[in-house]
Amino acid sequence: MSIIVEDGTVVSGANSYVTVSELEDYAELRGNSITLDKEIVLIKAMDWIEEQLYKGDKLLCDQVLEWPRVNVIIRRCCFVESNEIPTALKQFQMSVAVGISEGFDPTEYRERAALSEDDCGGGRIEYMTGSLDAYQPNPKLHKFNQLLRPKNRSLRI
Repeated sequence: MSIIVEDGTVVSGANSYVTVSELEDYAELRGNSITLDKEIVLIKAMDWIEEQLYKGDKLLCDQVLEWPRVNVIIRRCCFVESNEIPTALKQFQMSVAVGISEGFDPTEYRERAALSEDDCGGGRIEYMTGSLDAYQPNPKLHKFNQLLRPKNRSLRI
């Protein structure tokens, strides 16, 4: 498997927004080491990144990846060029990849937490044991959030 990077020109066969080298630099600068196969964590991060709903529209109808896009307005007088892959998107892909390497995989299915029951003075109480059933990176903590389509608006068709 090899990483083919989308650079804003709708690269045929692209499967990532960043290179393995960029991921290594990103992780090193933050004191992280990636113990899993770097190409695999980048692909898994892309799987999650590509499931998100973004502002604007794909540049071409038949492009495979969500970016590049047109009509992406971040805020008044601030927009993303149609041949640009936003830095925030690249950084978030690398952030998710580092998380996957550390065991926080948003694409992984996890069993739901179990319920335990106690009888207490004639009443029944249920307690949740375990943890959440899936890890979801929080885009609100990142500039990546500016690229997402607001959830209260309907999709244009």
